Order: sequence, then structure tokens, then C-alpha cells
Amino acid sequence: MTSKIAGVDPEAREFLRNADPVLARIIDARPDFRPRAWMEELPPLDSFGTLIFQVVGQQLSVRATRTILSRLEQRFEGRLPTAGELLEAHPQVLRDAGLSFRKGATLRALAERFVDGRLSDDAFSRMTDDEAGAALTEVPGIGQGTRRRSLARSAGGSRAPHSWSKSVGPKRFVVRKRGCIPPRACCPLTSDVPLVFVSQHSCDGWGRTIVADDLQDRLDEQLRYYRARAPEYDEWALREGRFARSARERARWFADIGKLERALDRFQPSGNVLELACGTGQWTARLAEYADRLTAVDAAQEVLDLNRRRIGDRARYIRADMFSWKPTETYDVVFFSFWLSHVPPERFGQFWGLVRSALAPSGRVFFIDNLASREAASLDPEHPGPDEGSVVRHLSDGRAFQIWKVLHRPKQLEADLSKLGWDATAHRAGHFFLYCQATPRGDN
Repeated sequence: MTSKIAGVDPEAREFLRNADPVLARIIDARPDFRPRAWMEELPPLDSFGTLIFQVVGQQLSVRATRTILSRLEQRFEGRLPTAGELLEAHPQVLRDAGLSFRKGATLRALAERFVDGRLSDDAFSRMTDDEAGAALTEVPGIGQGTRRRSLARSAGGSRAPHSWSKSVGPKRFVVRKRGCIPPRACCPLTSDVPLVFVSQHSCDGWGRTIVADDLQDRLDEQLRYYRARAPEYDEWALREGRFARSARERARWFADIGKLERALDRFQPSGNVLELACGTGQWTARLAEYADRLTAVDAAQEVLDLNRRRIGDRARYIRADMFSWKPTETYDVVFFSFWLSHVPPERFGQFWGLVRSALAPSGRVFFIDNLASREAASLDPEHPGPDEGSVVRHLSDGRAFQIWKVLHRPKQLEADLSKLGWDATAHRAGHFFLYCQATPRGDN
């Protein structure tokens, strides 16, 4: 039995220790670890503040949650907003803080209920678990009202920011460990363990992950961004408009673009060629010079329309999502440009599974992307998003979107692809870009 630690229920720790050998090793290695110590840094929260905290933190790391909460506090005089203040604020305030459209809508729906009296600190103090659950699951985006929402119970200590009230009563902590503990395995915790509703990974009943609501929500936002950005996308590539830079920087930029073009020329993308995430067609045009047959795929109709205007009938077009599309034929070459950096780490392996399924025997892959470099970061500074690997970008009309931008370095990229069964060779192309060619291992 591990020794008693302030804020940690020894019975719960011992249950987890006995239930899973992996957790047992972690607990034994760090007997003094307090997993919720960081919560002591949070300010006291009422019921509405608690719900802000929970909605913001759905499927996010502690660091990302802190970042968003900090941005909200900056907009509301160093504290989280009251329900009335949140309703009065423009929805873009929540977007600028890093919240997705879905989470923003959930918070506004909660705020409406606190303002009109349907929810309150006093009301929660008098509710049973079932009553509290019913009241919250009426809110769009919380509980059973939407798919892939599951009830979780979170343990809290004497300073637990999740508590509506000390009188909420005893709760139980549902432990779901992938492949180890059946979903109904429970252990009792302290009497001050509040009810918390979170958006979790969809499970098949035994903890095996299917899809995360929040990840898909962010991917949907990324797609909305590129649909809206389509008319101004080429300004970035051509260094025009908002992306115009000095003559010296433009010269460096286009010199590096030339290195990418020469690398593609050496690769010779001939035969039946597939371009994934084809965009507005700047690289589609170059592929058309080599390909005997060219298929271009993108999820955004707006960029496909621009691509078609540029290429004409030299390509066949398919509108499809990169994470769900299933090729109906195989290709000699799969090409993509400035796309891999928009693939979240959770979908990296899945995307490369799609690439593999699209390749014919002896097929080859070639792609180009932004390089993780100091020069690139200084040329087009990004606004960091709340998640590691995300940024907040603005269109010319001021609208803000959170998108993925996971920058890679050549050697690490080669190693990551090797783990997935690819033989890859990646190179820098000057200061701003990289290019890589790959084949499935065993197909060389």
C-alpha cells in the first residue's frame, strides 16, 4: 500500500495499482506524485467557471487548457467571465482565445441557462447526480445529446476546482484503461468528487478508441479555413498582398521554390499520378507536364474550382476528405505539397496508410512542405494555437481559424516514416522548405 499523500485517495491509488501493471510501475516509481497538484494554481471557481474549465479542457492537454483560460482571463479583467459577460461578448472573442466553434456554442448555451436561472450554484447544491446529469445533458454539446459523449467522473481534493458544492455527495470514479479494465470497474473515492461531463474518445465499451469529437471538430475548422482562404491562397505562394516581403526575402523565397521544382524534375513523376490535397493547382500544373494520367483530390470544392481553371482537362478531380477517402485504383506516384504539416499527430499513421493503399507495386511518393527553421518562422510569424502543433490564422477580412501546423525536420521525418515501414529520404531545400521521396519498405 502506498503512503498517504495530501489530496490523493489511497484507496483509489491502490485500486489502480492492482488493476494495471503499467500503472503499478508508474505509481511505485513516483510514490509522491500528485497528479492534480497543478489545479491548486487555479483560482476558485463557481459552477459556471467550473463548466468553462471543463468545456475548454475537452481533449486538450493541461498546457493547452491553461493557454485558452489565460486568454479568456486577459479579455475579462484577469478573471473568467460570468455567464452574463460571456453572453454579451462577441462569439469571435471565444474563437480568438482558441476555442472551436462547437465549444464556443456550448459555453454560450450554458451561459444562457445560468442567466435565465435554469442552472445556478444553488440549484446544483440541491440536485442529485441524476438530476445534475439531466440538467447538463440538455445543453447542446454536453452529455448524451450528441454522439461520442460519455459521462466521466473526476476525482478532486479539498481544492478541486470542479466542485459545485461540498454537499454534492459521494460519487464513483469510472476507470477505463485501454484493454485492461472493463468499463464498469469502479472504485470509491472521497465524498467531494464532483460530476464532470467531458467529450471523450468514442469507445466500443472496452476502452478502445474510435474517434475523438474534438479532434474532428478541429479538422472541420481547418477545412473551413481553406475553403474560405481559397481566393487569397496564392498570395502566400507568390509573396503578394499581405505576404509581400522585401526584394531580398522574395529572392530567397523563389530561389528555394526553384530547388523544389528541380527536385521534382529529378524525381520524374510519370505514369498514373495521384495528387492529394491538390489545392489551387500550382503544383498540379507541374505534375501535368509529366503524368500520363493525373488525378487531383481535395476536400474543398473552392480550391478544386480554382485548380480546374488553371489546369483544364489535364486532370481528373475528386472531392474527398483525406482521412476517409478510399482509392478505387492504384497509382505509380502519389504526390502532395504543403499538406503533411496540416496532418495532426493523431492522424499521421492513418494518413500514411491511405498513401500506401493508393500505391501500385513499385509505386513512389514525393512530397514537399514547410521546413521547421528559424528563417521560415521569422518570415511569416505564426500565432500559436492552444494545442501543440496548432496555430491561429486570420484571413484578410479578420476571421480567425485554428489549424494544424506540425513542422517537420528531414532526419526526424525519415525516422518517423521508418517506424511506419517506409524507406524515406528527406532534404532541406534552402531556408524555407523540405522535400522527401519514399517507398514502402520491401517495394524497392
